[in-house]
Amino acid sequence: MHATGAIPTVKAVYSSRPSGPMRVGRASNRWGNKDVSTHLENRPNLRRVARLAGPVVLAALVLVALPGAHRAQAAANTAHEITFWTSADRVASLTDAQLDAFADMGVGAFMMHGQFLTDGWTDDPDVNLNREGKYALQRQIRDSRIVQRAAARGIDLYLGFYALNPRNDSTPYADWFDDEGWARTAEKMGGLAGAARMLGFRGIAIDQELYGGKAHWIWNYPGNTHTEAEVRAMAKQRGRQAMTAILDGFPRLEIGIYNFMQTDSWNEFIYEKSGNRPYAGAPSTDTFRPRVDLDFWDGMTSVEGYSAIRQWNFVFAKSWHYGEAPGDALRWENAMRADVSNTAELLSKEFENWDYAAARYHSSPFTWINAGPLEVPYDDARPPSYVRTQLTAVRKFGMGGGFANYHHGGGLTPSWYAPYAAVIRDTATPGNVDATAPTLHATAGAGQIHGRAHDNLAVWVVRWRDNLGGRGVAQLDFKITEGDMLYIKDWQMDWSIPRQALTDGASSVTVRAVDIKRNISAPRVVRLDGAVAASATAHRRSHSRFHVKGR
Repeated sequence: MHATGAIPTVKAVYSSRPSGPMRVGRASNRWGNKDVSTHLENRPNLRRVARLAGPVVLAALVLVALPGAHRAQAAANTAHEITFWTSADRVASLTDAQLDAFADMGVGAFMMHGQFLTDGWTDDPDVNLNREGKYALQRQIRDSRIVQRAAARGIDLYLGFYALNPRNDSTPYADWFDDEGWARTAEKMGGLAGAARMLGFRGIAIDQELYGGKAHWIWNYPGNTHTEAEVRAMAKQRGRQAMTAILDGFPRLEIGIYNFMQTDSWNEFIYEKSGNRPYAGAPSTDTFRPRVDLDFWDGMTSVEGYSAIRQWNFVFAKSWHYGEAPGDALRWENAMRADVSNTAELLSKEFENWDYAAARYHSSPFTWINAGPLEVPYDDARPPSYVRTQLTAVRKFGMGGGFANYHHGGGLTPSWYAPYAAVIRDTATPGNVDATAPTLHATAGAGQIHGRAHDNLAVWVVRWRDNLGGRGVAQLDFKITEGDMLYIKDWQMDWSIPRQALTDGASSVTVRAVDIKRNISAPRVVRLDGAVAASATAHRRSHSRFHVKGR
């Protein structure tokens, strides 16, 4: 067994259910009706055009070229857009020359971090930001023209905020059962999202780490008097409330998530492997089960109208942590395959509106190239050769066309990243890393249609449509058929569809598997008398009826 460093617990730095999906939003998707991942996967390398043509010509290209980019780069499925996650003031202070250098390096976005919801934000264009002291940061961002200067170089921005509420020591945001507190929280979320839209950001990002160790994501938080079921139901309700407010302020936005510590993830596996038990009373093989952020995001994703949700997984910041596969490259891939496959299984079972969310929810690694603040080996910056191996795996297993990289401390300069410039530039070059469609097998049983799927990378979702127009997604069950989590030698994704989910009177159902790169298997047509027919054609990419409803 090989371990490359203990898992950091905190960035390695500090220690009543509504039924049916909701549709919210006042504006149409700025990328048309395509899945937002198409925007990133097929986005032309405008930053290189910027160096040749200048910002004025680039602005015209942004307006004219993006809608046609799908045809130009239909084969690109790498996770090549790098979003640097760092503090808002560092990004706002970047000079034009530094932005030019980052764009030349291949950086595609910055996440401007460090805001609390208690800070002042407004989407009211009539508010005089110069007179209101509580809008100081919004005024700084506006006056720096960082959004416009970055956009002229093909770089987008996210506006980030903490889930931590400095005035609440029990839970993130407000107590789950505090209606007045959540009315204020939702209003502030909507105001921040609206401010981000008004300023020209691509979207927002949420840091779920509750710094300081007082507040908790767990259901049995200090002072709670409710049952586990009641807390989870209320966390889901607050997720719906939050997303409704966010989309009212910024329809069709993208949302990034950091520190979503979900059960059955590689992160949980590493915690258990290292003997770290952060929650008292949690089972030894289900360490993160007491957390309710899964319920909160079940509620968030149930509200339709967002373009993308990007889950950035910090467990891959500097290491795969444990592995027995031969060589570093395979250890990175093994860890990422285990993580995304188990994530696909979990969300297929837990998210009420997974049919809608699956095409918009992207699970990608979160890397950390520069050094951390601690004098421990884990925090050290790795050599460029190590980072190249890491980012090669990220390009391969990252979803939705991109991933995030954390920058700690000062020194957000292109010169610090000069030793890594070639690695970052190569990573940022769009390409195709997977042209292999999943395979799918299907059987009609007495109570369900079920089968197995396999993909060389990972299966993300199994979709079905019956002959009377009913549609949905199957529940998944990731199986290691040879080896174990430390070295997965062979694997498959079992899937099942209960017969009661089909339209009454349906006589057949067509099933397809979709992998993390949106390659689609050949369809299996299952007659409910048990016969199975298969089309001979699989699709690397498709915009067919098998995409989510509502398209």
